[in-house]
Amino acid sequence: MTGSTKSLWVLLGIVFVLFLPLSLSGEFIWDDPKLVELNEWTSSWSNLGRMFTEDLWASTPLGAGEFFYYRPLMLVSLTVDHSLGFGATGHHLHSLFWHLVCVSLVFRLCRECSSSTWAVFAGTSLFALHPLQTEILAHIAARNDAMATAGILGALILLLEKTPSKASLWGAASLMGLAVFSKETAYLAPLMLWGMDRARFSQAENLKRYAAVILPLGLALGLRLTLGGGGFPHPSSWSESIMGLLEGSGFYLSALVYPWNLTPTVSTSEMSLFWPLSLLGLAGLAMLFRLGKAWGRWGLFLAFLGFLPAVPGLILTENTGFRYLYLPLVGLSIALTSVLDRRPSRAFLMLPVVWFGCTSAQLSHWSNDRALWTHAYEVAPGLQSACGTFKSFETLARETPLGEYRDQLYKDAEPWLARALEAPTNAYCCLSASRWMWERNQNEWMLTRPEPAIYWGSIALENGCPKSAELLVPLAISNALQGKWSTAEAQLAGLNRDPFGLRDVVLSAAALKRSNRRDFERIAGPEIANQDALEQRALLLISASDSNTALREE
Repeated sequence: MTGSTKSLWVLLGIVFVLFLPLSLSGEFIWDDPKLVELNEWTSSWSNLGRMFTEDLWASTPLGAGEFFYYRPLMLVSLTVDHSLGFGATGHHLHSLFWHLVCVSLVFRLCRECSSSTWAVFAGTSLFALHPLQTEILAHIAARNDAMATAGILGALILLLEKTPSKASLWGAASLMGLAVFSKETAYLAPLMLWGMDRARFSQAENLKRYAAVILPLGLALGLRLTLGGGGFPHPSSWSESIMGLLEGSGFYLSALVYPWNLTPTVSTSEMSLFWPLSLLGLAGLAMLFRLGKAWGRWGLFLAFLGFLPAVPGLILTENTGFRYLYLPLVGLSIALTSVLDRRPSRAFLMLPVVWFGCTSAQLSHWSNDRALWTHAYEVAPGLQSACGTFKSFETLARETPLGEYRDQLYKDAEPWLARALEAPTNAYCCLSASRWMWERNQNEWMLTRPEPAIYWGSIALENGCPKSAELLVPLAISNALQGKWSTAEAQLAGLNRDPFGLRDVVLSAAALKRSNRRDFERIAGPEIANQDALEQRALLLISASDSNTALREE
């Protein structure tokens, strides 16, 4: 076994030891429960065809988003987990496997610009151990970034030579298929290959190599275009969007040089940036460009291309997910190795020691949803982190059996929701404002306590929350339960969406309450069976409302 191979195994062992505790004890966080646990397709291989024809989120409670996320192999990987009976630990170990694969591939590329074991080890450790990589290991929904990166890097390695064998060409095409069906970042691979050729040969070489990359991309793009669905959302304000891009880029630059006390769950508008650190990060990139050799400069080009997909996210959502830097850190590792090769030294080992220590210190923040969001609020106490903290308490409360502990969790959630609903309000928490207490009233209080849902829904409307169906329908039925039928009808007027299936029940009950059979039949439609079913539900609502009124009068 060569010294280079030994150093790779040592690095893989360090990565494994670093992230194993998180894999063993980490829970599903963020939107993992919806994508992983509540996914309707990943429990059966019979849904394989649908995974290649639908949006990533179509089989989850969130539903397909505004933009069509075509990532079928991410769903396939979750189906593998489910078929093997994996819980949270199995899912995390699967994600760790992909990261270890990527570390091995980055190590191989770093060897192209240095014969020094120390330089390659230290350079690769940037990608392997930096705290920004934690999200890929802790957040199952981010696994597709590692899968796509593995496909891209594997294909580039097979195409290093001017005249690769047929096996290498087919292998590269297969790996590009893995990449492009995992994440859209793969569409930039032809430019990555061109940059690699410029660094090695000063020009593009052998069109067969490019065909091996482009053909799988063309297949995926053609299939994606035939499916339709989704479009590109537009920013509401270009000035705010550009500022979000600048602030997000500043956050990443500072996080690269000072990776301490980081959180990816805070929007750029709510974070406090220390711009001198950002400028230091920019100076670091300039130094890598100035001191690096041709291969190292290709690494910077790769980092730039890898960061491009993050730009729409920063412009449209102000999201600062760590995953955005997963592929760029590949390029930065190559560039760093190129610079370190100028004067190889064991002193370089201080770099992985620093990154290992910083990552170890933050792993506890990723163990569960409450830890993730409460830490986010400590870092940046804004509406988004307050909303996330509220959701973590609410989710835990709903999963807890009836009793004092459950009641306390709901009580603990209230101040976080109040913070999230402060003007200008958090749009995501606006959707939960009346729903969370309506569901408790329905499932726990037997429809006898509509007041909490009315209280929170009213606060949301007063502070400027959008009049969405998620907010208005639970609020309207709660008002109906209090006997405020005209208020309930007014809140549902003009509302077409009904995610709860309760809108027609409330309107029908209001019509029957005032003895207007014509309005009831218009709502129920001409089918007698539909009228009977709807009337039964409406009468149950009227009965519950009358009972609540009688209790209040007593």
